[in-house]
Amino acid sequence: MKITLLICVLLWTFSSAISAPFRNLDFQSPNIKVLSVPKPGGGYLVSDVIPGWQLEIGVQVQQFMFYNNVCLSCPSANLNGPPVPRRGDSFGFVMKTGDIINAAVPISIYQTGDVPANARSLLFGAKFSPGVEELHVSLGGQNLEFRLLEFGELSIYGADVTSWAGKTAELRFTAGPVPYGQDAGGVLADIRFSSNPLPGIPEPSTWALLGTGVATLAWNHRRRRRRG
Repeated sequence: MKITLLICVLLWTFSSAISAPFRNLDFQSPNIKVLSVPKPGGGYLVSDVIPGWQLEIGVQVQQFMFYNNVCLSCPSANLNGPPVPRRGDSFGFVMKTGDIINAAVPISIYQTGDVPANARSLLFGAKFSPGVEELHVSLGGQNLEFRLLEFGELSIYGADVTSWAGKTAELRFTAGPVPYGQDAGGVLADIRFSSNPLPGIPEPSTWALLGTGVATLAWNHRRRRRRG
C-alpha cells in the first residue's frame, strides 16, 4: 500500500514538473531584488533574469546572462531595463547572435508548458537584423510558420497553434546563426497565446474572383471613355 502511494506521489510530482503553464512570456518578471544590486560584469543567473526560461548559446546551456550589459566580442543575451529596476518597469530581451570576431552561433531560449486549451495562435513582437528570417520558432520540436501581422518599430508576428491547443510542449525561439563576421542581433518581446485565429488570407479562388472583378471594372471604364 505504501509503495503504491509512493509511486502515485512520484508520478504526480513528475507530471506536475513537466506540465504547467508557460511562465514570464513577456519577460516582465525578473527577480527585482537580485537585479537591484549592480554586479561587476553584469553576470546574473538566468533563473533570476528571465525566470521560466532556459538559455542556450550554440549547444551549451547557459547558467548566467547579462542585465544591461553585453559581450562585445561574443554572441550573448541580455535583459535591458532601468539601472535600478522596480516592479512595473518595462524590460526587453535582447539576443546578440553574431559578432565581427568570432564564429556566429545560434542563441535559443526555451521552456516547456501547457498550451492553453483555447489557444488558436501564438503572437510575439520581434525586431531582428538583418531580417526576421534569422529567427526560428518551434513548438513541440516542430517549426512554426509565422507571418507579419503588424509592421512597426517592434513588429508583431503570428503563427497558427490550433493543433497544439491543450497539449504540453516545448516552446523555443532561436536567433541565428548569422553569416561569419556579421554583427547582428535583435529584440524579442510580448510573447502570448491568443484564442483568436490569425487573420485570414483569401483563398486562390477568392483572388481569382477579385482579379476578374477588377478586370471587368477596367473594361467597363474603357468602354465608357470610348463612348464619351
